Amino acid sequence: MRRPWKRAFALFLCLVMCLSLFPASAFAEGDVAGETADPVILSESEGAQATEPVGEAISLPQTEEDGGQLIAAPTDDPTAPAGADASSGPEDEPTEPPLEGEAAAQQPEGSKESSSAESGTVPLAGEPMDESVILRSDSDEESLTLTEPEDEILLSAQAETQDASIVASGTCGAQGDNLTWTLNDAGTLTISGEGPMADYESGATPWYNQKNSVKSLIIGNGVTSIGDYAYYHCNNLAIITIPDSVTSLGDYALYSCNSLTSITLSDGVTCVGNYAFAFCDSLTSVTIPNGVMHIGDYVFYFCSSLHTITIPDGVTSIGDYVFFNCRSLSSVTLPGSVTSIGDSVFSGCSALTNVTFTAGVMSIGNSTFYGCSSLISIILPEGVTSIGDSAFRGCSALTSVTIPVGVTSIGNNTFYGCNSLTSIILPEGVTSIGDSAFRGCSALTSVTIPAGVTSIGNNSLYGCNSLTSIILPEGVTNIGDSAFRGCSALTSVTIPASVTNIGSSCFYG
Repeated sequence: MRRPWKRAFALFLCLVMCLSLFPASAFAEGDVAGETADPVILSESEGAQATEPVGEAISLPQTEEDGGQLIAAPTDDPTAPAGADASSGPEDEPTEPPLEGEAAAQQPEGSKESSSAESGTVPLAGEPMDESVILRSDSDEESLTLTEPEDEILLSAQAETQDASIVASGTCGAQGDNLTWTLNDAGTLTISGEGPMADYESGATPWYNQKNSVKSLIIGNGVTSIGDYAYYHCNNLAIITIPDSVTSLGDYALYSCNSLTSITLSDGVTCVGNYAFAFCDSLTSVTIPNGVMHIGDYVFYFCSSLHTITIPDGVTSIGDYVFFNCRSLSSVTLPGSVTSIGDSVFSGCSALTNVTFTAGVMSIGNSTFYGCSSLISIILPEGVTSIGDSAFRGCSALTSVTIPVGVTSIGNNTFYGCNSLTSIILPEGVTSIGDSAFRGCSALTSVTIPAGVTSIGNNSLYGCNSLTSIILPEGVTNIGDSAFRGCSALTSVTIPASVTNIGSSCFYG
């Protein structure tokens, strides 16, 4: 009967001894120094009756919330060894929290807000939390340095390039290693060295597999050419730096770079290859330097956002389809140095309202202004000798055209569908009027045909249902099929004795 009492007394003594190991201040502040007390394990031989299996004991600082009891807190990490504290480092090198004020003393002046967050310290019990740690974040600081939208891309590219790493590199020179290239993880492609770049076939450039990663292009001074297909389908390329050393852009050089919004060619450029900027559908403005003499075919083909183009004095020829379907282009001035304009140069430029020619142009190609539905008037300069087929076809807003002396022929379909054109005067020297030349000109009321014309083509005035009279000059020998078909308002026609052939359905309807 005495034995259980002894055991209880022994347990009481052990508890008293255990509690004596902790000073009273530890209960209020926790383990300030970061040191832990030796674990107390009560064995059965010492009178402790274990109610649950006991492993390695974990000793934690006591607080008022603990109610004065020793509590073994479970770890949050299921992979941690039994009894290990999840917040500590390796078992042999325990991490101790700094003393109050120690972290601040070690941080440089001005870094108070970040010291607690970076070191992982937690305020001691009873201390107020520093609101600057909670309320301030990296995003707050970034918001103070936002830039204007037009500068943001360039500044971002420069900032990223400074700390970027090279992800791919190689050679790209026409002579092999005379040029090298690097691509970094910020998307900057850099071409360095001296001399010309190699020309490539479609999809064969050494960076083609990374083309969608290219955001900016830097061509070093010393590079003399941009090769064929060089940046073909670099869809995310938005920034280009071209030095004065570059003299030529190859065919398809920047084809379908549809993030590119503007470009200024360097003063050294003298030649722009075919399709150089075709399908750059975000390109809004281009400055062509004074040294360029020829603009190749399809250069700005389907650049649907292009609204400003400056063609310098010195350009002598403009190739076929150069501005085809540039639907935002509203005005063009052609300098006196231009002598020829290729086929379909401005075809589909539906916003084009004004074209200014200066003396020098000698020929207007086929379909040059086809579908320019906003073009109101056109004055062709002295010196023009030929107007190609369908040159003004579909210019539905065109009300007036001045054709100079010297033009010898009006091509097929030249003014087909110009249903706002009210009158036309053909100059002396014209000898033939092509098939369907004025077909569908439903507002046309008068046509002056000069002496010297010998042939009126098929369907030449078909559907001109506002035309009331027509006088054919002496010398005309042939009137083609359906020449005046559908001219429902026609009341008077003068046919000279020289006519030897009147085609079928010539006055039908």
